[in-house]
Amino acid sequence: LRAPEARDPEPVPGVSLHLLRGPRPTPRGPADPLRAELLTAALDRTDDVLVLDLGAGADPLSLDTWLAADVSLIVAEPLPAAIERVYGFLRAAVWRKLLHGRDHPAERARAALGDDPAIDGPLTLIDAVAAHDAAAADALRARLLACTPRIVMNRTKTRVDREMGPAMVSALRRRWGLRAEALGALDLDDAVYDAARRHRALLLAYPGAAYSLALDKIARRVAAIAEGKAAR
Repeated sequence: LRAPEARDPEPVPGVSLHLLRGPRPTPRGPADPLRAELLTAALDRTDDVLVLDLGAGADPLSLDTWLAADVSLIVAEPLPAAIERVYGFLRAAVWRKLLHGRDHPAERARAALGDDPAIDGPLTLIDAVAAHDAAAADALRARLLACTPRIVMNRTKTRVDREMGPAMVSALRRRWGLRAEALGALDLDDAVYDAARRHRALLLAYPGAAYSLALDKIARRVAAIAEGKAAR
């Protein structure tokens, strides 16, 4: 029950990679200041690439970090409960993007939501704001378009499982106006479990495995997106 101590980044053998482990859970919950300190320590490093595993929480720190990332990834499994959790997280992220802050567009959005509790999505909210303040609605629409989740389906088995990512992208664009993107699918592979049991990096232990090849393809797409943003 004692508070965890700060840790130094651990080198991963065989690759140019360091792992900074998060603090163990404490009774303080998601507002634990150690989480903010860990994020600050990670951001202060000079690494070329920083990958943050935020878990499944939808607390303000996790949402703000996910929204501020160069590439905001969602890793989902093709199970009803898992898909529902993804939609729940994205709903919280979108509302955070549109409603949080003291600027005029956010204030107009909160006022519109207060006037009409039946508003059930970002497109409806923007339409409600547009009826009274076109400039604020345009600003909110730009924020919504800037929210671009990239979806990776994990532990897939069938063609239907693999098509779940594009189906989610279509639903998010149609219902919420999100410019989501499906990056690919990763089929179940015993190589993953064997590498984990041996404490080996998967792409080093099994570079030719189907999972490794699919993961490499997704990683290259993520790198291209990040490099494109850096160029701008």
